[in-house]
Amino acid sequence: MERGPRARGSRFFSGLAALVLIALSATACTVASSSTSPGPAPSAQSSAATSSGSPAETVSPSDVATSTPGDATATNTPEVQPTGTTTPPPPTGPLPSLGPAPTGAWTGLTWIAIPVGHSPAVQAVNQLAPGPNASIQGWSKGYVDFIWSPTTRTLTPWTSADGLHWHAGTRLDTSFWASEFKQYDGEVTDPEYHDACSFGVTNFQEGPATLLLAGEVSCGGGCGGPWYTSEAMWTSTDALAWTPLDITKAVGGATIGPISGGSSGFIALGATVWTSQSGQKWTKGALPAAVLTAGSHAGNPASIAGGFVLPGVVVVKRGHHTPGSGGAGCAGFGPTDLSLYEGALWWSPDGTTWTRDSLSGVPSAYGGVYMTVARIDDHMIVADEQIWETNGLGPEVEWASTDGKTWTRLKSTLAGSVARSNVVVGREQGLILDWSTNTNQSEPTFTVIGDHFGLVTLKESGQAPSIDNWQMALGPTGLLVTADGSRFWVGVPTAG
Repeated sequence: MERGPRARGSRFFSGLAALVLIALSATACTVASSSTSPGPAPSAQSSAATSSGSPAETVSPSDVATSTPGDATATNTPEVQPTGTTTPPPPTGPLPSLGPAPTGAWTGLTWIAIPVGHSPAVQAVNQLAPGPNASIQGWSKGYVDFIWSPTTRTLTPWTSADGLHWHAGTRLDTSFWASEFKQYDGEVTDPEYHDACSFGVTNFQEGPATLLLAGEVSCGGGCGGPWYTSEAMWTSTDALAWTPLDITKAVGGATIGPISGGSSGFIALGATVWTSQSGQKWTKGALPAAVLTAGSHAGNPASIAGGFVLPGVVVVKRGHHTPGSGGAGCAGFGPTDLSLYEGALWWSPDGTTWTRDSLSGVPSAYGGVYMTVARIDDHMIVADEQIWETNGLGPEVEWASTDGKTWTRLKSTLAGSVARSNVVVGREQGLILDWSTNTNQSEPTFTVIGDHFGLVTLKESGQAPSIDNWQMALGPTGLLVTADGSRFWVGVPTAG
């Protein structure tokens, strides 16, 4: 069974695509008969709440460099990068019959290649476009395939309860991007770039009764590309019809920040905490008092059954700062920070009243301390504290919890990959893409967190996919996998 090399969190476009785009843009600069001008930089809103691994917004009352990079909220669709392997021809014939995934502890995946002719049609991708024309997501009642038409610049959701039978929903309202497209068309006039825009999901979350989608369009921008527009959000109760979210109106002109969803509701971290049951109406919460102390900060929150979890870093002992180069406060990047810090976790039932959790084996350090949390499913969350020392990475400690209040320190660093978004999040069961199986591993091993918080490797059988740039989503029948949103494989879980 062949798979791509290291998986990453769902990204608007992969690193490889970015390199290809840069190369193509450089070529365009050389041979174009007329120059094109670059598009505007991303807005502040477009850079928040993404799952691309870019630094997420944090709350920090001072300039002390204890920020938490790369803890952006993960969606359900990590990607696996290209291997150059050949995809076997799809099967033909009737669709298989799939029942719901087992409720017990998963032990294996049986792969089934879905026959052709039953999935949504996806328009061919312009090689100058930054990303694909389809993005799949999973939720407790099914799967969603967001199909982007680069020709008409429209976005249509296709839904399926089992990953086999698909139905088109109502086009999403994308009228707020009209001015960006108009400006893009006026500045990037080369006909080659006419269909060079693609849509990417930056966040997809399931709340108590609604879904929340965040996404943005990116267009090939010639010599200065890609071109970014501002991010937009929508909510839905059935994945077929989506209502735009007026972010400015919802939070009174504030920044809503990264969002996590679960059965307790949605929680977001902007300049403060925001919570919502519907995803449309938001209530202002509060930060833990310790976060408001100069030098302390909070990172991206998580929602699970029973409440909300907020990671952060607190000052243990104050010290002075000496001048240096740069500005990040880590090895070689800024002033020497002689204040002592340690990671912290807080739990809240409502996003307003917070209780600091008790953690065993919490390391402390001067300057570079990062605390992140990763939601595996609605009943499992993992926290990771990473120390950055002057000579590189220092100690790393992980904990796991089923309620967000009581934490068990893990014997191994399984959360090292978890905290870096190598998770396919599910409602009742999440999968971890483990890279620690062997040296020079070129493919992930699918694992789950079993009894005593240990990793359990799933045994795989059947016709596994051999495709580039996997998109993966967990739903009612198991793990749905695709490269382009039109050809699917299903990893059917087994238990016992």
